[in-house]
Parts: sequence; C-alpha cells; structure tokens
Amino acid sequence: MLPKITLEKFLEIKKILQERLESLQKEYENLDSDKLTQQQQEEIIHDFVEKYCSIQNELFNYDLSDIPFELWEGMAIMSNEYLDFSKTHANLDFSLVDVTSEQGINLKGCNIRNLEHINAPVYSDSIDQHIIEEYPMLFLSDSFTKEFEEKFTKSKLNLEDLLPLTDEQLAELESKKIYNHMRADLGDINYYDASTTTQKIGLKKSIEIYKYNKELFKEICLTENYIRYDREETFIELVKNTPLESLQSELHKMIIEILKEGRLYRFNHKKYSKAFQDEYKKIFPTEETVPREVAERFTRSELTLEDIIKYNVAFQNVNLDNYSNMDYHYKHLYNILGHNFITIAIVCPNILSKLIEFYSDYSFDSRLNRILEQELVFAAPSSDEELKDLFIKSVLKAKYGEALDFEHSDNQNIYEDCFYPEWVMETGYYVSKVRDITNFNFLLFLTKETEIVPEKAKRVFEVLGIENIKRFDKETDFFNYYVLRTINELEIDPNMPVATSYDEFLNNLAIIIQNYNPQYSKNELMAALEKIEGPFRERFNTLFIPSDAPEELRNLFYGGKLELEKILRNPTWIPYIKHLPVDKLGLEIEFRIINSEFDFPQAPQPYKLTDFYFQYGTVENLLLFLSKYEKYVKSFSNLIVDINVNNLEEAERALRRSIANLIKNNKSLSFGEEFPEEFKIEHPDLFLPQDAPSSLHWQFYGRYLSITNLSNDKESIKYLKDVNYQFITEIPTHLKIKLPDGEAKEVYIKDIYIDKYGLESLLEFLTSYVPLHSSVNHTTVLEVASLSKEDIEEGFIKQFAKTILLGRYSYKEDLPEHFKQKYPHFFLSKEAPEELKELFYKRNLTLEHVKANPEWITYLKEIHPLLIDGVPFDIGVAIDNGSRFNTVQKIKFSELYVSKFGCEAFLKYVSQYGSICKLFSNEAILLKEKTKEEIEAELDKAIYNIILKRNHEYSEDYPEHFKQQYPELFLDKSAPAELKEQFYSRKLTVSFLSKNPEYFDYLKGKDLRIALVSDRFEVLDDDRYTRVNQSLSKILKVVSQEDLLELIKTYGTYLTHCTLSINLYEGENLDVIKEQLEAGIVEQIKLGNFKYLEDAPDFVKKALPDYFLDPNAPEDLKRAYYSKTIGHRELSFSLIKENQKVWLPFLEGKSLKAAFDKLRDYTYKRGALKFVDFFGDRALKIGLQRTEAVEAMIEADKVEVMYEWWLKTGKKFIPDPVIMQNFPIEEADKFLSNGKEWSLLMKNKRFTKDYESKDAMLKLAYCFGVFDNDQQGKKKLDALLNDVPRTLTPFDVESLLSVETQIVNKANYVTEHVANAYQALQNAIKEEGITQDGESIITSLYNKNKDGEYSLTINAQNYPKTREALRCFLEENYIKSVLSPEKAHTMFGAFKLIYDKDFREFLLKNLDTFVNNSEYQKYLPAIQEKFQEIKVANSNRVLTAELAISYVEQNKYTNVQDGNEELTRVASMAGYTQSTFEQLQEIYNHGRMRVTSSIPRIDKTLGKYRYEILALTDPLAVAAGTLTNCCQELGNVAEVCMIHSMTSSHGRLFLVRDEEGNVVAQSWVWRNGDVLCFDNIEIPEKAFTRAMRSESGLGRDKFTEEVYQVYKQAAKDLIEEDEKVYKALLESGKITQEQYDGLRLGKVTVGQGYNDIADALNKNASLDRSRVARPLSFKPPVATSRGLYTSDSSVQYILEERSDRKPYSGPTPTVHTDEVRKYDYENFTERELLTLSKLELQTGRDYYDLNANIYDKSSPEAIVQQLARNYETDYVKTRIIMYPNFAIIYEDASEIRLVEFFINNNIPENDKEKALLQIKLALLELQKEGKNINIDQLDNNKKELITSIMNISEEKLDEERGISRGI
Repeated sequence: MLPKITLEKFLEIKKILQERLESLQKEYENLDSDKLTQQQQEEIIHDFVEKYCSIQNELFNYDLSDIPFELWEGMAIMSNEYLDFSKTHANLDFSLVDVTSEQGINLKGCNIRNLEHINAPVYSDSIDQHIIEEYPMLFLSDSFTKEFEEKFTKSKLNLEDLLPLTDEQLAELESKKIYNHMRADLGDINYYDASTTTQKIGLKKSIEIYKYNKELFKEICLTENYIRYDREETFIELVKNTPLESLQSELHKMIIEILKEGRLYRFNHKKYSKAFQDEYKKIFPTEETVPREVAERFTRSELTLEDIIKYNVAFQNVNLDNYSNMDYHYKHLYNILGHNFITIAIVCPNILSKLIEFYSDYSFDSRLNRILEQELVFAAPSSDEELKDLFIKSVLKAKYGEALDFEHSDNQNIYEDCFYPEWVMETGYYVSKVRDITNFNFLLFLTKETEIVPEKAKRVFEVLGIENIKRFDKETDFFNYYVLRTINELEIDPNMPVATSYDEFLNNLAIIIQNYNPQYSKNELMAALEKIEGPFRERFNTLFIPSDAPEELRNLFYGGKLELEKILRNPTWIPYIKHLPVDKLGLEIEFRIINSEFDFPQAPQPYKLTDFYFQYGTVENLLLFLSKYEKYVKSFSNLIVDINVNNLEEAERALRRSIANLIKNNKSLSFGEEFPEEFKIEHPDLFLPQDAPSSLHWQFYGRYLSITNLSNDKESIKYLKDVNYQFITEIPTHLKIKLPDGEAKEVYIKDIYIDKYGLESLLEFLTSYVPLHSSVNHTTVLEVASLSKEDIEEGFIKQFAKTILLGRYSYKEDLPEHFKQKYPHFFLSKEAPEELKELFYKRNLTLEHVKANPEWITYLKEIHPLLIDGVPFDIGVAIDNGSRFNTVQKIKFSELYVSKFGCEAFLKYVSQYGSICKLFSNEAILLKEKTKEEIEAELDKAIYNIILKRNHEYSEDYPEHFKQQYPELFLDKSAPAELKEQFYSRKLTVSFLSKNPEYFDYLKGKDLRIALVSDRFEVLDDDRYTRVNQSLSKILKVVSQEDLLELIKTYGTYLTHCTLSINLYEGENLDVIKEQLEAGIVEQIKLGNFKYLEDAPDFVKKALPDYFLDPNAPEDLKRAYYSKTIGHRELSFSLIKENQKVWLPFLEGKSLKAAFDKLRDYTYKRGALKFVDFFGDRALKIGLQRTEAVEAMIEADKVEVMYEWWLKTGKKFIPDPVIMQNFPIEEADKFLSNGKEWSLLMKNKRFTKDYESKDAMLKLAYCFGVFDNDQQGKKKLDALLNDVPRTLTPFDVESLLSVETQIVNKANYVTEHVANAYQALQNAIKEEGITQDGESIITSLYNKNKDGEYSLTINAQNYPKTREALRCFLEENYIKSVLSPEKAHTMFGAFKLIYDKDFREFLLKNLDTFVNNSEYQKYLPAIQEKFQEIKVANSNRVLTAELAISYVEQNKYTNVQDGNEELTRVASMAGYTQSTFEQLQEIYNHGRMRVTSSIPRIDKTLGKYRYEILALTDPLAVAAGTLTNCCQELGNVAEVCMIHSMTSSHGRLFLVRDEEGNVVAQSWVWRNGDVLCFDNIEIPEKAFTRAMRSESGLGRDKFTEEVYQVYKQAAKDLIEEDEKVYKALLESGKITQEQYDGLRLGKVTVGQGYNDIADALNKNASLDRSRVARPLSFKPPVATSRGLYTSDSSVQYILEERSDRKPYSGPTPTVHTDEVRKYDYENFTERELLTLSKLELQTGRDYYDLNANIYDKSSPEAIVQQLARNYETDYVKTRIIMYPNFAIIYEDASEIRLVEFFINNNIPENDKEKALLQIKLALLELQKEGKNINIDQLDNNKKELITSIMNISEEKLDEERGISRGI
C-alpha cells in the first residue's frame, strides 16, 4: 500500500506543476516555430512533457484518496508514456483536471466523474467494471477485435475500418457516436471532412456510397466542406435519396448551380473528377478562357473591377459578388443591378468613380441601393441609355434627396441663377420637381422649370414668389432648413393675394409669421427672425423685441414659448414687450360679467379681459396690474366682474373685488400676504392682524384652519373676529331652521348669527363642542324657539345631544357645564375609573367590557344605555293572545325593560351575555305577562335562538340558570382550554377533532350540529363558494352522536364530503354505512372535490394507487404533490423542471391531474387540468420541454389554442406563446412554412426579452411580409430592428455624452441596464479593433458635421458586435430615431396581423414622424386598419402622416348606442377606428351595468395631483392604455386587463392627473380577498417631459418619487374607505367579526413589471415576500384571444399593510357602491345634455319638442336655466342625476320633487334588473337627506316604475353586493 499524501504536500506539488507548466508554455511561445520542422516541434514538445513529468510522477508514489475532486481543478496531467493511477485511488473529475496521454491511462481503483471529458485512451481492461457500466458510450462490446477496440479508444478509425462490420456492430457504433472516434484520414480525404460527412448522411449510407464509388464519396466530402448552411439540408437530402447510379451527375448539377450564384468560396474544381471539370469549363472562366492570373483571382474570389469589365463575357453566367474584391459598395450595386452593373461601369465611369467620394456619407449606400431596387421594379430598362438615365437619377436622388425628381436637359441655361455642382451640370440633369422641401436647402437648385409639389409649400411659394424668397434669403439667411420644414406643413390664409412686388412679399411674409403659432413645437419662423436687422425689423417691429432685452426673454420670444405666466413673474420685461399684440402676450383671457347698473337677476356672461380693460388702460397698465396677482390669473375664467365702472381706477377695483371673491369661494385656493396694499385696504377680511401668531398664519392662509384646530388654540380666536368666516372650515355655512309652528327653512349662518352676534362669539361656541360641531351640515334641521343668540345656540345643543345618542360620535368629558346639566345621562361621575372614562367618551365601551367589569354598572346606571355599544335599540314583541297568529311589532328596549325595571337591572341582565345581545333587534319574543322574570326568560330563549340559528359565538361564563336550561351548549369546566376556545368561538372542525381524539369524551351529550358549524362551507374555486350538503347533519340522521365521533376518529376531515354522492338510510348497520362513506370519499377525491393528503386512509390508497407517491419520494416533492408549498410556490411544471433529475422517477405512473387538482392558485389549476386532459400521457414531457410556453398559455387560459397549434405542427413542438395568442390558427401553415425566418428574428435578444417586445416584433414581422416570403420586407425589418442611425442630432449626442460622463464617474443614479450596455459597447469596440479617438466612445463613433449633426464614422456592417452593442446602448438611452423594444411595444402593440406592402412603405417613410410625436402614435393602429381607404382617398397626392391622421379623425363613429355618447369622445381622443369602437361599445355595454365593486371609489388630491378610482360607468378606462402608451388596449397584450377594469366587479382603473387635468399615471387595479393590487404603474413619456418643464429642478427621480407618494396615499385612503364600509356591515349584523377581520382590506401592493417608477419602489417600498395574490378568475364578456396578462404583478411591492390581518378563505364580496353623480347649474355641460336628449328622444317626442332641446349652451348655468324653465323649476335648486342607463331631473327644495325620469330602452332584458338597482341606489341617496320624495309630476307609468324600484328590498341589494350568501 502506498502512503497517503497530505493535503499540504499535494498543494505544494500542484503549485510547482502549475508554475512549471506556465514556464514551459512561455519557453515554447518564445520559439520561432515558423523556422522549425514538424519533427523538430514534436521533439521539443516531447522534451517539455518529460521535464514536466519528472515532477508530476511523484504523485504516483502516494495514495491520493484523501484529495477531494475539487482540488484537482486547474491541474494538467500529461505523459509520453502510459499513465497509471491504479494504485493511487485518486478522486478524478475530468471536467476539472486535464489529462493527456496518447498511450493510455489506467484508472482502476479510482473514483471517477465526467469520464467523457478525458483526453487519453481508456481501455476496458484498465478501468473498473462499474465505471464501464456508468459510461457505456465510451466502451465497446466483446464483439469487436482488440485491434478495432484500440483504434476506437484512440479515435483512429476511418470508413475503411467499418467496411467488414456487421449491421449489429454498425448499429452499436452509431449509438456510441462513432463519428467522434473517426479521426484517421481516408486516403486523400481529410479525416474531418470524412467524419463530418459520415455523421450528416449516416453511417450505412456512407458505407454504401464508399463501396459503390470512392471517387464519388470523395466529391461528396469535398462538397460538404464547401456547402453553406442554407443549402446544407438540400445537399444532404440529395445524397440520401438519389439513386447511386445518378447521384454523381445530380451532385455536379447542384455544385454548378451554387457556383453560378457565387456561393462556394475559394472552390477548387481541379480536385473533382474529369467529368465535373468538363462541365465546369463550359460555364466558368479557366486558364483556357482568361489569363492565368485572372483565373487564379477568380478562384480566390479576388477579381478586380477592371477584370470584370475587361473580361465581362467570360463572367456572364456567374454571380460575381463572391468572386471579386471590389469595394463592398460596388458589390451592393452589383447585387441590385446584376450584369447591368458592368454596363454602368462602361457607360458611366465618371459617375461610378464619384460614388466612392459619396460613400463617405455612410447612409448614401443604403439610400442608393433602396432607390435602385424601387426603380428597377417599376421601370426595367430596355437599352443602355435607359439604364444610364435610371442610374444617374438614382444617384442624384440618393445624394440630394428622394423628394426631388430630376430630368435631363440639353439647355445649359437651365442652371442660370442656381448653384449646381459642376459634376451634376456635366450630366445635364436638373431638379424638375420638389416633392418635399425639407430634404435639403433646395433653394440652391430651384430653376425656372422646377415644380413644387406639396400643396401647402406650393401655396406659400406662389404667394411669396420664388425670386422674392431667393432675394430675401440672400439678404437675411432666413430660409434655413427649419423654416423650410415649417413651410412644408404651413396652412396659410387661402385668400392671401400673390405678391407682385418685393414690398408685397415682405407684407405677406410678415403676416404668415405673425399668424403661425405651433402648439407643441418650437416656432422656427420666429427663431429665424432674431438675427435679422435693418428695414424688415423696423417695418415689422411687432415681430421683434429690442436686441438689449434680457437673454431669457429673447430665447422665449423667438422660440415661440413666451407665456403670460413668465411675463408676470418678470415684470421688468414689460417695457420690452409692451408693443406686442395681445395674442402674443397671452392676454386672450375671458371672465364672466354682470352689470350692477341693472337691478334684475342676471346670468353672468362671458367677456374678454382686454375688451373691458382697454377702455381705460394700456397693455403696459394691464400687464403691471396682472403681475401683482400672477398666482390667480389662471383662475380668471372663474371671476365674475361687475363692469359698472367709469375709469381705470374703478375697473381695477372691480377686478380686485372679483379676485377677493374668488379666494373666498374657492376653499382649495391657498394665498398669502403678498398682495398690494390697496388690495389689503379694500379687503381687510382676507387678512390677519399683524400681531397674529405665525402658527395661525400658515393655517389661515393655507386654508387649513378649522374649528378643530381652534379648539386646541382658543387664544387665536381673538385674531379672527374681523376675518371672513369662509376661511375657517367646519363652520356650518348653511343649515335649516324650524321655528315653532313653521316649516324648516334653509338659512345662512352669516345671516342669522355672524352678522348679528359676531364671528368671535360663534367660534367660542363651536370650539366648545368639538367634535360634535361636525355633525351639523346643510341637511340638519335646528328646532329653535326664536332667532336670538341663546335660542340658536340651544338649537345647536339639542342637535349635539341627538348626535351623541344616535350617531356614535365621540365627545369630551369637559363639554360646557350648561350642556352637562341639561344632559346628565351623557356623563359619568368624576369617581368613575379612568379606563371606563376612556372607553365611554370615545364610544368604544361595549357590553363585553361591562360583562368583564360588572363593578362598572354602579357608574353606568344613570347613563343612557344606548351609549354602550351592543345594547339593543329595539326588539320584536308579540303578545300571546291564544291565537296561532300573533302580530309582531318593534318596540324600543327602553319601553320593554328599562322604563319598568331601571337601567341598572337592564345592564346587569345584558352584561351577563355581552355582545350577543345586540342581535336582539333581529329577534322577536312572545309575552303572556310582563313581569321581569317572564321577560328575561323570553330573552334567554332569544339568545338560544341566536346561538342556534345565527352561529354566533358565545362563552362559558353565561349565567348558571342559562347553562342548566341548555346544557348541550356548554362543556365541562375541566375541558381543555384549546377545546373550549374552538367550541365557544364556533370554530370547531372535524379536522381539529380528528387530530385530538382525546377531546371526544368532553363532547358526549353536546349538540354536535351546533358545535361543528364551521364545516358547513367548502371552497370549490377562487371566486365561487357553495354551501355543500351538510354531511355531518346528514350522517347524524342515521347514526348516534357517539357513532359520529367514532366516524370522525376513523375518517377525519374526509367525512365532511363523503355524503355528496351517496344516500344514507336510517337503521342501516354501521359497517354498511362505513362502506358507503368510504365509497363516497373515494368518489369525491376522484371528482376533485376534496384535497387529500399523504396520510389518507389505506382504503383510499388502495382504491387510487396513482394518486399517491412512493413513501421514499423526496420530501419536497411530497410537499408539492400533496398541495403544500415549497417556499411560497405550489406544484407547477417549472417547479418539476427545476427538480426533474430527482423527481421524475417518482412521478412515473402518477396522476398529474390529482396533484394539480389540489392547487390553491385557481387560474393555474384550471389551465393545468385542461392541459393534462388535452395532452394526456405526453403532458409531463411537453410541460418540461416547453415549460415557459406551456405555463404562459395555462396562465392565459388558452390551453385549447395551444393544443390546436400542437396538432398543426404535427405534434412536434409548441410555438412561442406570442405566436399562439396572436397568429390566426387558420394561417398556421403560413407561420410554419416561414418558421426559420421567425427563428432568426427570435435570436434578437433585445426584442425577445419579454412578451411585450416579442409581440411588437411579431406585429412588425407580419406587417413587413416576413410570413409572406417578402424578401425585401425581411431586409427592411432587419434594418429597422438592428441598424444603428447614420446620423444623430446635437441633442442626442449631448444626452449620450452626459450619460457617458456619469458612467465614467460611477454616478449611483445610472441604471444598471445603461451601465451594462455601455460596458458591452466598450468591449465590442475593443474586440473588433475600432480605434477610439480620445476618451469618449460616443464622439469616436459619431463625428460632428458642418451642419451641426453627427455622422457615424464606421461602416457598421463590418463590425457586427459593435453594431449590436451600439444599438442596445442607444435604445437604453431613449434615442428617438432608434426603435427600441419599449417604443415598438407602444407604437405597434395594437397592430392587427395585416400584410400590406404599401402600408409598410408608408410606415417606413413616416417612421420618424411617428417616433418623434407621441400624439401621432395613437393613430397608427387605425391608419393600418383603414389604409386601403386612406390610400384611395389620397391617390392624387403624396400621402403623409398628417393626411392619414386627418382621414382617421374625420371618419368617426356610426351606430353609437344611446347612453354611450361619452364613450365616443373617449374613443375619439384615443384615435380608435369604427371597428375598434364597436368592440369597445360591446365591452362598455357590459361595464356600465355594474352596480357594485369590491374596490372602493376614491377621488382626492395630494399637493398638485388629483387621484381617483374611476367611477364604474366612466368609459375612460377603455382608452387609458392608449393614452398612456401602455398595452391595456384592444389588440395589445394586456387587452383583457382593460376589459377586466371596465367590466369586472373586482377590477377598476386608478388615474392620477396634474393641476391642468393631464394624465400623469394610471394603473389597472384588482382585488382578491383582503389584497388590492395596482398591477403596474404606467406613466406616459409626455408626463415626464411636461412635469420637468413645468417645474425647474424637478428631475425624473423626483417626479417618480412624487408619483409614488400619490400611490402610497391612495393605498391608505383605500384601506380607510374600505374599513368604513365593513365596519358598518359589522355593526348592522350583516357580517360576523371573523368575516370583518378577514375581508376588510389588509394589504395594498403594486406590481414591479413594466414599471415606470421602479427606482422609487425599490427605494421606498418593501418587497412582498409572501405568496403574492393573483386576480380572481375572470371570463371576459366578449371574445378575446388572450387571457389576463398578469406578468407585471408576478413580483409585488407593499404600499400599505395592516398589522392585524387575519386569514379568511371566503369569497370576495362587492360591498362598495359609487357616490351618486349629481349635476346642477355649475357642472351640467353640453356633453351631459347630449345624453339627456338621446334618452328623451326614446320617448318618441319630436326633436324640436324636447325639453332638452336647448339653444344656449354657452355655460352650464345657461343650460340649466333653460331646462328649469322647461320643467318649471327653480334653476338654482334644479338637479340632474345622469347615467348612461337612466336620468332623473328633480328640484331640491323643502321636498325632493321628481319632474322627469328616463330609463334607457336599449338595455338588454337580462340587464334590466341591474339598471333598476342603479336607480334604487340613486333614490336611496336622495332619501338620505331626510326629505319626502314627491313623484306627483310624473306620468302614471313612471310613477308605477319609481314606486316598484323604491320597494326593491335591501336584501336584493345585499345579494348584489355578495353579503347574502353566507360569506
């Protein structure tokens, strides 16, 4: 035995060997190997190995068994001799250690891993048998000779060695990858060629051919070496399937055909047979037809252009592309022109040589090639002259612009007054037509014969005159590129006369500039004016401002961005701009006016500010005045100004008065003390005294001051006595007063109190009653004896008392003494315990507290009992009159008990039972007498009924007499605490008992029907709960309670389902019953109605063996299979795949269906079960092969679609989900026949990183003709997706340089994606040897041109890795000219799969226009859909993006259903087509029927943002995706999410807007249980831009932080709003405490997905590491090819979470209803009027007779005034409730008087019930005001309908909300 080596010794030898190897390698590298012979090199290597082995062989003297596998990593073992490890017992992993020995190696006794990686022969007699069995591929059977085995082991076989073998031996070799062992040359055939060929055509076929004809086999091997991948399949098929006798001739034909195309690089025909050489010479040049050196250049593919021209006849039959070394640009031309290229070279040598100069502009090449391709398609030249003409025109177009047409002229005078280059004039060509004047400064090329084609530009040039334009441009350089681009789209007055002189030209030009005012872009006409001096400037001074004006002012003015707001913030600018016209200053402001000169009522009328002010003052006066009130100018449209003035002073005073009124009436408008002194003097009630404390200042001016605040700071009241009361919130501004014998009348607090007794007095009073003051509002009726101060305050006090008693308001112990004396039963004695006081005054005191603290009754006996929560208000009582029928009437508890026996006795009774007493209100008792004992006995029965029928929890400490009366309800005192807890809380389950059989004795004699109430409900799926057969009750009918306990012990939880499918009969033997139960259990498990576990009873395992795993299966597999989670993951194909090596053996023969049937994730469960049903035995294999695709289709509930695709592929493969969900199945053959093209596209990592990107790429691929074999389309798509821009703008480069600087400086705010992209670009440049000039990569790749643009410095096609990396870097930095996956998703996600070559060309031509204008992008899908119509409509002019958009805009919607008028506005805003609108209308028709939702509606503000959950009937949800550039739109990947938000009761849309109403962000919101999720946060790019422009210093990060805070606040609001509703349900007894705890909103999350504020989330929110919630199951009400897209929320962050969440497995009820939408004279607009008129038209009235036929629609007030006149109501009190389904018009006076009611007749019959519920909710809202609803004015039919709606029961509403199903 050898001594064991120590670890230290081994590492020492390892280190020496590694150093020695490195040294030897350096020695070898330093040798000049070119000067050494092969033998000399081999001798040197042999010597090196010997030196190395002198150290290495020391290892073989040791036992190496203690050295682990891993320590051999990095070592090299080599030898010139036989290596023997047999005595070392080494642990060798040949993937870690490199072993080299030609003679072989002995590995007996060693532990071996990865033997297939060894680089030395291993013979079967030099290795252990178990290793041979483990690696059978490396060893031969005994049927082979030793000689053959040695060749096999040394990989020295060739085809000759295989000839004598049998078929069995050949089969064995083929199974053992014989091709890797065939490394011996086959005669003059290189071993690699022979082995590769044999592998491709198969062993048997190779031997057959070799035996038949060795020369033929040689030719096949040679050809295989030459053949390219695109012909390889055809080549192999030819060799395999062609008969041997004709194979050689067919092979020769193929080679000749390929050679003609130029496909075989450096082909040597001399290596082939003579027969082939003879064929070759007939077609290709040889030394016999061209000089030898030319023939050699041909075979080397090095022909020169001169060769091709000189010997062109010899090359007529071949494609010369791959046979020449011409400039690659010429090669491109050759590929387009074919042999016409040679003609061009002959007839246009000067032009061809000029091209080399033009090619320095890298985009010229692609332009010329594209133009030539197009020209050759439409005009094939029939002569050399035509070819020359076509070529020269194409070159000119490529050089100077495709929008120019060129013609030839023999007249050299054509160039007079023009500036053509000399080489162009030599050709005789000039510009005949200009189709787009933006391509270049075409003025230089304008001749007298040139025609300008674009209608708008043509009109401008006609009006101004070409000669005038040229002259002015020469004088001023005005007509630069940007001005021309503007002119190209400029609409000018059609009546403007043509200039006949230069003076008229100047006038026309000034008018054009003056009238041009672009909304969204820079005013290029103004920008070009700035540097103009001289007469034009002096003559048209309103187009200029003084040169000495501040720089910022000049930049804004000449950039067309001067805004009134900026002017007013900089009043020093006013002298420089006072000469400008009103419209340039933004002074086109409107307000509303009245005239106090007239004493009749007036509706304020719109009026222009300038018309009012300029009667008395100047522009300068007005600007100076407005600068003092700049903050309020935006709100001037809300001013109402009295124009009864006579001079400037009075006019400004009237304006100041209106501003003051605006501030007073707009409670959200904060202000300060920054007003001018005259304003403060005129309106002192807006300002605090100077000595007011600073804390009061910010509350008062910020509009935060409230009665509540003041109650904590009464010292501040004295400073408020003279201010306007409207600045203090919580003062009841108006209410109702009822005097004795009078009716309640609405009055204003100012009139009845403040004006008489002072604001200070009112504040002192109200602050003494906080928080009771908030109970008074405009609906409150105060009953007062008179209007004296004392009586009014007494009225308030009565209201406060009523509030305390009935409103559950908390209040303070220290209320005024007067109140305490008047209402002593509201106050505890001073001696009461502090704990009791705390609970009592905060209204948290319950009967449970009193029950736990009976000593408190002493302090409570004088208190009104209703101040204790849980005390019943009333109870049903029937007097026993001996009849079978007793009338039950509700009476107050105080009449039944308290008034007779006292409050103390009452409290003593009810406190014995606690909270259960609050349910007395729902009970009825029967009384014979009315003694205390008899009443209490009846109440005891009521409590028993509550426990029995209502499943209410109770406790063991009930009174003894109750326990004795109902012993079956109570356990023995000695029962375990755990059992008691379950029993009395009504949570006792079979599961609990089966785990604790020792508790059975305590249950004997107890009523198990009551005890086991928790097992009455069972979940069937995520959104459908059903009451199952009450198995236990059913069993109890046929067995005793003792037998039931025995059955529970035997069967456990399996008992709860076993009776679903069996019948039990009383009197049957227990054993028979058990047999029936067992059969029922097995049946229910098979049906999937019960989740069994590993520990199921033996009879189940015996009946269902394929439902149970081997006991030895891995524990984690068992957990997953039996529906337990691993981490937070359930069983899935992806989980199986991750563990397949270990798990698969145990899953063989087991039921996947049984495992999936137990999943809690219903969506996956449903899809997986379908998958197993469809794919049967292949399900597991396919699920593991295509896991990602299979699971995507499972999640989308599109398994049937996947199965159809699988069948279409011949059951060979599952395509990508993006194909299956988008590509029409009926066109599957089209996809399959072009599958390779799609596979090539899928190699683009950027466009395959996620579903959205792939979806966009598919839409583009289809649109470009990839699936219609359009080769040109494929090339163009490749360029679109992969090319880098030839030029970049200065802005682009500046942006990129900024990013580059941040990366170099390692700024922490550079995203990881951007940093990685930059690193990849660096690496690519270095790897491909591109020289970097300076430190910047950007400026190395893009050089600045004279025009300021930047051009690419490399030919990207020659540097593929740099091209890819640069493209990726540009995409990551949002460079506009680059189509990124995100941009493609936004633009093309909603495309239909339509192939139209003309549309593709239109798209490419206008792509920059769409890319650079996000407003245009929303129209793209509509343009695609209507393109044929658009093309026909514009057939006589050049079709531009603007024309296409105009067509879409003008052709709006037909077939609009009544009630959907607002939908048309939304759809139009989003740019939808008619067909898309019709789909949306179908969706909206479902959505507008929603009555309730599980998601509360909120509508609030935070700072400058307004955020809301959209109303259930708001159609904006259908367009939100389009308006925010996300995929929530029809045809896009998340279309079902949009449908969900619009139609599901568990989905809505959340929207955030800025102060101007612009959409800032939106999210699809869904709810499941107590979790609500904002699936993703979508922010349109324009929102980022707008926000950062509007607020200097607001960067992207700060903006996203603001948006995050809005979502954070919304999460809190949603939880708070949800809590209110659930609290009310709990208090009304409609849900239990358990349901309240588990159902109220507990967590609000946001998905990480495609999130626009990902950084803010990472920074502020915590990752949800629990099992994330998924949306409830949803079936769209309309047909769709997709399922819910929830990838964005697969990872979620927590915005808000309760700490007291409790699990609950019930359904998610829809308890929320929206507030009723009421309109009045302030907000009823023309939009609402349109819907009202449509509903009224349904009555059959003529349009002209409609009450809604209003002529004056100038303002809401004007509309409502006319409506009121038509309905004879007071317009101030007229209200309209307006919905798509109905409308109610009423007058809100002393009563609610309904004057009109319409219901939409188009509502489908099955939806009418929901519409009636919507109306019911509206009527309930009206009833809340406590007024009578008068319907006398309605006709009889409407009266009848309204009455029936009002009689709809509350239970019906509860059913709709989901709280009548036993949730």
